Amino acid sequence: MANSWYDFEQDLKNWHQHLGYEILHQAANGKGDGGIDTLARFANKTEAFDVLIQCKKWKNPVGPDVVRELLGSIQDYKLNVLSKNRVATTSQIRGAIFTTSYFTEEASQLANRHAVELFDGEAWSQLVPKLKAKS
Repeated sequence: MANSWYDFEQDLKNWHQHLGYEILHQAANGKGDGGIDTLARFANKTEAFDVLIQCKKWKNPVGPDVVRELLGSIQDYKLNVLSKNRVATTSQIRGAIFTTSYFTEEASQLANRHAVELFDGEAWSQLVPKLKAKS
């Protein structure tokens, strides 16, 4: 398991790259990232989409404020993408939040209503061994 927030973000970046995602942006520090720690693009012959990823290496639960921040970042990104016409539709833009802790019920409900994928500490701990085994 990652020792620092930076290691956690790097592990997530590496995991996405291993799955075939292109990393378009990786936040350089914990400040001023605009609510996006990693911006990844997946494309194959049948689908293409961008994923805005927020990482929270926390001991405390992740609440709805984090989901709202990501939803705002997604809206801003959609407006930017539409103005530059980089993808065909904004439905090809997704959001995901990874944490080492867990999500409150309110955060889970809000994310579910907006199709934001959530990965808690338990889910992440199951992915880490798979990543380490393949590297």
